Amino acid sequence: APAIADQLTHSNSGVRRAACEMLGKLQDGVPPHAAAIAARLSDNDCHVRLAACRIMMRMGPSAAPYAGHFIACLADADGDVRRMADATLKGFGETLLPHAGTIVAKLLDRHWRVRQAACQELG
Repeated sequence: APAIADQLTHSNSGVRRAACEMLGKLQDGVPPHAAAIAARLSDNDCHVRLAACRIMMRMGPSAAPYAGHFIACLADADGDVRRMADATLKGFGETLLPHAGTIVAKLLDRHWRVRQAACQELG
């Protein structure tokens, strides 16, 4: 798994996406590399962000330490990334309380989908 995780920072976005997906398929591939996968939530390629989001979502509440990354994804240009981040955040429950201020700030976003996602998180 470490050799695969090293590919998360490869210059080719297809390689980064494949590395996320491969780590997600390994029995214990995600938890040891969760921080590196969470960093891909801000990748410049939407397919990499979506793959990272999908993999982290499978972690459930144990991905809560990376809530800030998912909150940032609520404003993603890609609708699939926003929806996946929203679905992941819903599983965090009370662990989102420290991030409530950041989520409230999203209520003022110019994009209605970001505001909608923030309402759902607060709701």
